[in-house]
Amino acid sequence: MKKVKGLVVLSTAATLLALGLEQKVDARVYFRSCKEAWAAGYGNIARGEEGYSEHLDKNHNGVACEIGRSKGAYRSQTADGTPLNKQKASTLSGWKSSGGNWYYYKNNSVVTDWKNISGTWYYFDRSGVMSTNWQKVNGTWYYFNTDGAMRTSWQKVNGTWYYFNTDGAMRTSWQKVSGSWYYMDNSGAMQTEWEKISNAWYYFNADGVMQENRWVGDYYLGSSGAMLVNTKTPDGYRVDASGKWIQDK
Repeated sequence: MKKVKGLVVLSTAATLLALGLEQKVDARVYFRSCKEAWAAGYGNIARGEEGYSEHLDKNHNGVACEIGRSKGAYRSQTADGTPLNKQKASTLSGWKSSGGNWYYYKNNSVVTDWKNISGTWYYFDRSGVMSTNWQKVNGTWYYFNTDGAMRTSWQKVNGTWYYFNTDGAMRTSWQKVSGSWYYMDNSGAMQTEWEKISNAWYYFNADGVMQENRWVGDYYLGSSGAMLVNTKTPDGYRVDASGKWIQDK
């Protein structure tokens, strides 16, 4: 945002004290119209910057009071007295940080929704704020680094492993990865040790890999990974209804 002259503030310290209200250090800059903003030396006010408001953002592109729309009403100068180049000042593009959030601009408009930037996917909410951490988009969960980059494949989050498709979607239920079977619960968390799934018991090692064709303690896991019950194992032992090995008396 370009700023040169004095500010029009919503509340002053004196007014607040007179009303018996707590004084706030960062009083908001507020304009009733773009004409008023231009007269104060404000133009191309990006969402999140002082002076921005939805009612000034006429075309809802995340930039209020574009200098190019001022029709000559914007005649302010820079701080050193140099005349401001309106055309040059009217261009907003690329990354911009404001109010602790990151935004991405293209052709003077703040980007929303999905955006591939230099080969990496990012998601921006309806206000243009770059997403980080967990985000649910159209009913599907995604995970983004602190720098906003969408994650894929295996990711360890707060000590728990999750798996994300190449499109970033978090997976649940059975997943075959690099030839091994894994199971993710409804929260997406990778399971380990014993799990009952669709009325059958399975065992997953510490890496989450489903075990098959082997004994785990007194229980035998078949070729599908399901624990055998009420039958004879391939190596000739009997197991009861609970799956436990029946020892010869």
